[in-house]
Amino acid sequence: MLPDGLPVMGDSGTSGVWLNLGHGCSGWALACGSAQVLAERIAGRDAAVDLTRMGVGRLR
Repeated sequence: MLPDGLPVMGDSGTSGVWLNLGHGCSGWALACGSAQVLAERIAGRDAAVDLTRMGVGRLR
């Protein structure tokens, strides 16, 4: 779990590396939805959830 309570999801900034981590105790409950959202983004499609607040950049 990360200090702000949000997971890290989305493009890592390194080509071909995507992130889906830090879900903490909600990981199992969020696993399928998180995987679907990330799969949409990897495929280049818009996801049903805006991942802007969940990017790795917020931790810098």
